[in-house]
Order: sequence, then structure tokens, then C-alpha cells
Amino acid sequence: MFENLSDPLLVARNIKLYTGTSNPELAHKVADILHLELQGLLLEKFANGEIYARFDESVRGDEVFFIQTLAGVNVNDLVMETLIVADAAKRASANSFTVVILTTHMLARTAKPLLASLLPLV
Repeated sequence: MFENLSDPLLVARNIKLYTGTSNPELAHKVADILHLELQGLLLEKFANGEIYARFDESVRGDEVFFIQTLAGVNVNDLVMETLIVADAAKRASANSFTVVILTTHMLARTAKPLLASLLPLV
């Protein structure tokens, strides 16, 4: 089913891939698998805690994908960052905006019972 996942995508639309501040290394790995480049996104956090997002290039009419993980100390800030980037994409007239949220903290809790049931008793 997923044999050809790493083959180049043949699409007619412009797909632009962006990453949040939570895990840019993971986003680079996803971009390599999809044979896409991460595009430029300026994310700044001001001293009063406000977040500013601006795309480096036009996203008008493009398919925008935003990769973000919600694991870490400041989950609220990561959620707000995601919502602000979504708003910036809408205001920049992106054709669609898709958020890819990876919740790695849930894996740690659910993987232990699953792995324990798969391991043979010695």
C-alpha cells in the first residue's frame, strides 16, 4: 500500500511545505521523503509573548502544508503558532491550508502496553 511513498510526486498544483518551531528536524526528514523543499516562514516571538508569522514568498493559489508537533513544554504556544500561521495563509490567499500535527507524547504512553503484548515471555 505504501511501497511508492518515497517516489517523487507528480502533481499539477504548487505544494509548499512549511514547518513550525517545535521540531524542524522532523520536518526536514518529511520534506526529504516527499522530495519537496521547506519554504521560508518567518516566525517571531515578541517579548510580551505575541507571535508574528509571515511567509517569505507568495502563497496565493498554492496548497500550503504546515508541519508541527505538539510535544514540549509550551504546548499552548505551539497551538497558537499553528493558528497564527493558518490565519496568515488565509489572508495571503492560499488555496488550501493543511496542518500536519504529530503528537509524539501520546506514542510514549500507548507504545509500552502494545510492545509488552508483542514481546514473548522469556
